[in-house]
Amino acid sequence: DYAFCGDENLSNVVLPEGLKEIGRQAFNSCFALKTIDIPDSLEHIGEYAFHATAHYRGQLEAGESYIYLENWLLGCEEETQQNLEEITAATLKEDVVGIADQVFVASPKLLKVTLPTSVNYIGEHAFFGCENLWRIEAFKATPDSEIGAAGKIFEKAFASCPYLTNVYFGKNLKEIGDYAFYGCTGLNNSTSQTTKLIPDSVEKVGTYAFKNTGLWKMNTK
Repeated sequence: DYAFCGDENLSNVVLPEGLKEIGRQAFNSCFALKTIDIPDSLEHIGEYAFHATAHYRGQLEAGESYIYLENWLLGCEEETQQNLEEITAATLKEDVVGIADQVFVASPKLLKVTLPTSVNYIGEHAFFGCENLWRIEAFKATPDSEIGAAGKIFEKAFASCPYLTNVYFGKNLKEIGDYAFYGCTGLNNSTSQTTKLIPDSVEKVGTYAFKNTGLWKMNTK
């Protein structure tokens, strides 16, 4: 975390293959940083990791609604986030593989999320506190997607979404992080859930991933 935060002389970065995580605010306020090469091995980008860099600011100044670094979604322009009602596969870049931490946190009007099949990583607090979110679809395997991809949902990604009732995850999901759905009080085995909430592909479920949900209450009676 904060590894190069505030380094005003840094203008180019090449990160090595094998790197899996960029910590929170790692390059925040590196105002001259414009050229950034990231490896295919990357699985997680922390909150505000590239905020206020020349790379980030340039996209905002160009009027972009979504801020990218190669095939990673780094952020969302504030007005867009505040008024966003639905995310579909067409909303984001075709080849986006990951969503950085806190990108859609507390989006007040967001109701439905259908992520492109290319998305394998959903960062910490990515959809935390989306108080009206009721439906998610992600990690679907298709003939054109990478079958068996190691899809991950990071800590508290969907926590505190009280109206979340419909969750559809495909077989590319392998890991659900700690507190991922904590406080999603509407989440249960209701008739509206037509498929298994946790697909057979999942190999790890984190600590309290479903605590304070309808599922937790059912299994602790």
